[in-house]
Amino acid sequence: MGKLGLLLGLVNTIVIAAVLGLFVYTKVIYKHPPITESQERAKLARTEHKSEIVHSQKKGIVQLDAITTNLDPYLDADGKQKLHYISVSLAVEIRDEKEISKFELIKPIVLDQVLQQLGKKKI
Repeated sequence: MGKLGLLLGLVNTIVIAAVLGLFVYTKVIYKHPPITESQERAKLARTEHKSEIVHSQKKGIVQLDAITTNLDPYLDADGKQKLHYISVSLAVEIRDEKEISKFELIKPIVLDQVLQQLGKKKI
């Protein structure tokens, strides 16, 4: 029982030290800078500038071929397996028209992922 009491006392001391250390760090050592109106206005101006850059680029649309795939089959009340399929047409909007060639390179991967996800869906 002596070793168990010593071990529990040690664990208790470590936990108390950790909690006190966290308190000292958050309340004394680490100081959050005060939030000022000028800082917030500067942040808003930066985000507005970024959105202007994004909106100034011409968007591109890539039409994907129509996809027809089977949905996940299920058993009805009679125990018969029911099969369903889905046919979808997709278009992907690219933020910058210049990046369409990069998307064309990964288009087979995107189509494969779409097929995999559709195949897992139930009716």
